Amino acid sequence: MTKEELDKMYDKRLEELYKIAIKKEEAGVAMMILEKIRVMK
Repeated sequence: MTKEELDKMYDKRLEELYKIAIKKEEAGVAMMILEKIRVMK
C-alpha cells in the first residue's frame, strides 16, 4: 500500500466518524475531526 492509498482510507474513516458525531450531536467531537481533516490537507 502506498502512502496515498492509506491517506484516502484515513480520510474516509474520518468522514464516517464525522457523520456519526453529527448524528449524535457531539459538536466537540465533530470539531476535533474537522480540525484533523484540515491539518492533513
